[in-house]
Amino acid sequence: MDFIDWCHIVLDKTIEAYDSDPQASYSGVHVTDISKVLFDKGTHELSDENEMQSFVDALSALKECGFIYEKRRQWISVNRSGRDFIKNPIPFWESICAIQLQEREAAVLNATNNLSPKSTNRYAWLTFPKTDDMLAELNLNDDTSYFAIGRELADQHKLLKLYRSMDSIYGYAATYKGLIWQTRRDITSETKRLDELVAEWETTSVDFKRELKLDTASEKAEFIKDVIALANTQASGKRYLIIGFDDKTRNYHTPVSGSISSNRIEQILANHTKPMINVKYQAINYKGGTVGQIEILRNAIDIPYKVSKSIGDKKRVNEGDIFVRHGTQIEPPTPGELSAIEEEAAYAKSIKYNAGGS
Repeated sequence: MDFIDWCHIVLDKTIEAYDSDPQASYSGVHVTDISKVLFDKGTHELSDENEMQSFVDALSALKECGFIYEKRRQWISVNRSGRDFIKNPIPFWESICAIQLQEREAAVLNATNNLSPKSTNRYAWLTFPKTDDMLAELNLNDDTSYFAIGRELADQHKLLKLYRSMDSIYGYAATYKGLIWQTRRDITSETKRLDELVAEWETTSVDFKRELKLDTASEKAEFIKDVIALANTQASGKRYLIIGFDDKTRNYHTPVSGSISSNRIEQILANHTKPMINVKYQAINYKGGTVGQIEILRNAIDIPYKVSKSIGDKKRVNEGDIFVRHGTQIEPPTPGELSAIEEEAAYAKSIKYNAGGS
């Protein structure tokens, strides 16, 4: 459990507790009622110190972001921004990840984020790293630059927070926003890239599927046909088969099946394509769910790719079949297209030969 996911859970349970209380719109919902929903306890008491700290830290982070607020002491209300965030956290994450940091600032932030968070498999909380540990992590001899950079990250960007211990020792600890900056950058960039592909929708180099089933012979035949067509079609850029979007609405539909794996995909292609088509499969986090992405690693030397072994019944592909994409349709190539594909392969082979390849 990381702290970002934990805060998401706390916000979700806060909304649940708020919506189930008919008086909440007037008075808010008490933190003890939130904790009962969150920890599934029949008592208001949180006996574990770390459990209590995790709850307090999450509420504090959510208040700092403006997702919730206190109507009065320990009575919580939910803002519209909090409800919007639960539905789609990506825009908020993107606003944080857009903050530009210098190399030394990023180093201090990442070091703090490495030492500050603690977790169990159920919840997470933030601790205050000792200055000596931070200096060792950053390979610094004195704390002057550490405190100067930490102050900038805390005051200007709110990516760290200053703390003072009981014995008046100062330092910096991680924040929810700072952890987002470090841990959600890849997710937000992947989401943006997928959104751009969705905006263009299906092209000669990108195909979208609501789901991918590979259980029956016909399902495997359809998949083989899709991949061969993407590999053979002459188009610029990378080629993708994206799984998890509704064909009609273009909206994210459902998480990709856990039964889909790189090994399973590669085995099917090894048995039924010639030359074997290499692919790269990833399950990508997307707006609270997962999308399957199959990148077709086309090698121009190998085209045209063909079906090497017949498979299927209602939907069938036969040995020797060649497919290309005509817009969003998958069909055999015309004589002119096949000639162009063969010319592309011959040109790629000549370049490799002239470069000394075998």
